[in-house]
Amino acid sequence: MKKLNPSQEKILAYLLERAQNSIPPSVREICKATGLKSTSTVHTHLKALEKLGYISRESGLNRAIHISSSKSLQIPIINNFLPNGGLASPNNIEGYIPFNVSSDNKKEFFAFHVLDNSMKNSFILPQDIIIVEKSSKTSDSELAAIIYENKLIVRKMVKLSSGSYLFPENPDYDKIELKDCKIVGKAISLVRNF
Repeated sequence: MKKLNPSQEKILAYLLERAQNSIPPSVREICKATGLKSTSTVHTHLKALEKLGYISRESGLNRAIHISSSKSLQIPIINNFLPNGGLASPNNIEGYIPFNVSSDNKKEFFAFHVLDNSMKNSFILPQDIIIVEKSSKTSDSELAAIIYENKLIVRKMVKLSSGSYLFPENPDYDKIELKDCKIVGKAISLVRNF
């Protein structure tokens, strides 16, 4: 398939994320999530994605977007990490959760339950499930999955002049210096069961 421009990649990534809860987004929701200001620009990108075969849409229906190039994976839900820093072991997998990705995606994923309310101001709550793309580093302002004091937690990466820190989104918790933890991935999605 033809390479997408950055805006089209953002839209497709958002559509894949929203496919997790099976409710396609509206054009206005796509605008808000991707930072695109104009609904007509989003319509143009959706037409391009459809023409290139990435999505299909039902004529005349709102929220009728189907992703053509996705596959569903069963992501392991990790309840702990191994002493060597590894994550996948039958003893530390408590179950699996389905997750849709692009069919050409070669990345590895895992998930874990949030155990505290350190990220409550970002609306990440205890018992939410965080889907993580495995990686040993994250960029500034991304949500990092880290091992800290023998626990898997999520924090926001912030680079300051004094160094890199992982910040909570709750004033009751302290920031963590990057050197005091191990980054195991970046948080890419959240699942909440009611």
